[in-house]
Amino acid sequence: MPSQMPCNRHAVHLTFIDARRVYAAYKVFVPVFATGSCTPPSFLDLCSCSSRSLAWTVQRPPQVSGVGSDSVFMGAMQVATAPPNVIRVWCMPTGAVVSVDDSFQESFGKTYKDVAGRPFQSLTRDPDVILKLLDRAAGTREADFAEGKVQQKGVFVLHNYMDPVEVDIQVGMGGSESQRMLCFDMRLTHSQGMLMVVDARGRLLYMNSEMRRMLGISDDTNVSKLDMTSLMPPPFSLLHGKWMREAGAKVPKQSCRSGATVVMSGANKAPLPIRPKITTREVDESVQHLVRVEMSSWERGMDERQLVLTLDTHGNIIATNKALTSLFGFRMEELIGKSVACIVDVLAQLRDELEGTCVLDRKCCRVTPAA
Repeated sequence: MPSQMPCNRHAVHLTFIDARRVYAAYKVFVPVFATGSCTPPSFLDLCSCSSRSLAWTVQRPPQVSGVGSDSVFMGAMQVATAPPNVIRVWCMPTGAVVSVDDSFQESFGKTYKDVAGRPFQSLTRDPDVILKLLDRAAGTREADFAEGKVQQKGVFVLHNYMDPVEVDIQVGMGGSESQRMLCFDMRLTHSQGMLMVVDARGRLLYMNSEMRRMLGISDDTNVSKLDMTSLMPPPFSLLHGKWMREAGAKVPKQSCRSGATVVMSGANKAPLPIRPKITTREVDESVQHLVRVEMSSWERGMDERQLVLTLDTHGNIIATNKALTSLFGFRMEELIGKSVACIVDVLAQLRDELEGTCVLDRKCCRVTPAA
């Protein structure tokens, strides 16, 4: 691509819906660059000017001048947008992927380069189901596409970093009756929540939009340049790297691996209490950590780390918080009604003094003076 060629964030992988529009788009761009100091780019240059991929449509390109191969066209292009919560994939009638929208990478962790030209059925766990769907689409009229008659529920699309994701698919017409292209609109059946994936060194491989919003990271930020230390306040950011390299088999009770409330820091460095759920797997002899995150609270974090006992006037336990089990391994029913001295040894003297002055009638739960 010529170095002088202006390249903005909207000059990206161009996908047009028939041959005439491809030709028109090329003729639209050539006069623009021919008037400048740079050499007019080829259509391939235009298509490779960014790593992002969007589909564009041309609105009725009229012929301006010339005849045949010397014709010059002028037209207006606009980004082809999908409805909210829809993941859109454009395919040839054979199923070969032509283009995907930005939400595809967001939902499945795969870029345009990962899927371009591949059969759409190879991206799913159910290739036979997709082949049958393509056969149905081949004999469907344009009016039936518009009415949403070609659809399939419960298809599992392969994810780059996690288990296959269930979607419902509706197939639409992406081109014209004579120049067919299929448009697969996919809707997630379940919310994925906040997700990110890191490697063994703590470098980020993937982060979805919900996680970005929670941390205040913009969509334009390249997360591959971030690591876990940049998402943690000190001193955790200094200590966490050693665990990433040498994670022991025993999981500390109050660590992120145990699912306890821990602290992350957003783009503005504000501390955020969260509860992670970490799944580790090996991919091509390297380790990847899938981190699912839910919001927590400071109160919940403190409750996980401190034992709270409610006692009666005689030092007997009548209620506890959940930390009794998570911190010390006791079941609540084991200690209810027993003296606090059973687990706090320094209170044994107090227990002896109380037992010397009163007796607990366990049958009627009434305290009576000692004889």
